[in-house]
Amino acid sequence: MVLCITQGRTGNAARIGYEIVRDRGVCVIGMSPGNSYFNKDRISSLIKFSSEVFSQTIVMVPDVPAVHTYKALGYCENKARQKARLNGNTLQNHCKRAIQSLGYPVNKQFSVLEWAQDVERSPIYRQALMEIRELYKSNPCFSRRARHETQSVLEPKLGDPSRIETAVQEGVWYLIKEFAFLQACPSMFGLERIAYLYHKPWGIFEDYANRVYGGNMRQDLGFLIVDQVTA
Repeated sequence: MVLCITQGRTGNAARIGYEIVRDRGVCVIGMSPGNSYFNKDRISSLIKFSSEVFSQTIVMVPDVPAVHTYKALGYCENKARQKARLNGNTLQNHCKRAIQSLGYPVNKQFSVLEWAQDVERSPIYRQALMEIRELYKSNPCFSRRARHETQSVLEPKLGDPSRIETAVQEGVWYLIKEFAFLQACPSMFGLERIAYLYHKPWGIFEDYANRVYGGNMRQDLGFLIVDQVTA
């Protein structure tokens, strides 16, 4: 599997992303527990690709936020935590094996984060979480898009359309916590800027990084699409 950066995209977040590639800067790869896209082969390809393009890779597996997704789908608290942790561990183990297969230790060049230890305990993240929660409460555009994004993930899996409203109220916390991490990430790790790698356009995050929802233009968050090259 051969990967490449999608070229020709516009907007401040894309511009910063391309500059980070040019400078061999730092990228973040987010891998969602339970998302079938992140299979063993694709994880290996992503890790190899990032080792060739960036000087540092931060792998983020949001297993704790994923508890909200499983609860939204009807699992009880304990079962939701078990599934999130099990699926999160599987992703982390695939990442660590892929890194080691390239001959790299899991160290400064490659960081595989433990959400409970490396993210939730950070005062910078907790402050960012408060800010994103407030943005969700106070900005109708962001709130509407966050809920739509969450609904698009949950609806095909839910089965019972009558539960969608309640499910979205719970599931949207996954997105809120993921956004808080990305907002906090540069400061948490003492970085000038980071590029978030994703496998498809993600309009709500790109607009957030471009400050469509208010505030000053962010110069520390880039966004890049990594796509598979077809023969």
